[in-house]
Amino acid sequence: QTKDENGLCLCYEGLGYNPSTNTCEKCQENQGINPTTNVCGRCGRNEGIDYFTGVCRACTSGNNEMIDPSTSKCMCTDKKGFDSVTHTCIDCPTGQGIDSTSHFCIECPNTQCVDRATGEIKEISEGQFREEVTAYCTCGPKQGFNLTTDKCDECGYGYGIDPDTNRCGQCRNGHGIDAETLICGECPDKQGIDQSNGTCIECADKEGINQQTRMCG
Repeated sequence: QTKDENGLCLCYEGLGYNPSTNTCEKCQENQGINPTTNVCGRCGRNEGIDYFTGVCRACTSGNNEMIDPSTSKCMCTDKKGFDSVTHTCIDCPTGQGIDSTSHFCIECPNTQCVDRATGEIKEISEGQFREEVTAYCTCGPKQGFNLTTDKCDECGYGYGIDPDTNRCGQCRNGHGIDAETLICGECPDKQGIDQSNGTCIECADKEGINQQTRMCG
């Protein structure tokens, strides 16, 4: 513990000053270090706790950050992880995923895979395999990942496989289910979406394709 030019006590990085005990200590849960006084306390409005230094600061969406409601810490969003050198939020390089403990981008071990939806490294679930180059968790043909059962399953009636997350679900507006692969996507030219099951089909005689929903009707 030292003092700055204004006589305020300075602590080692990650520790805040407790004036009642005149010691440097780790801040309590959901408290950060005031950058002006160096004292632990609740951060100001729209501020979070820096994940590495413990200091209160603004968390900005422009830096792909958000305030974690459970810890009040500035965390990465949109499947991004911390760069191990710059500590900024980045898209993990190919073959890497987010470590669920440190939140750093790290090389994905051969016995694990990268969850397409979260970007985090996880255990390979039943029916999944690991893509060789990307390390993404992937299900076999015509199967999607079921969050409820934690394994690969055939999707239910009217559900397709999201090409980004590899999970079963309703296709986004204007997209249909490919009858061969069961993957959601734009239907081929001159095909519309079957209103009953969501698959891409050639519409019946006297039916047209709605230009907004791409439904036959």
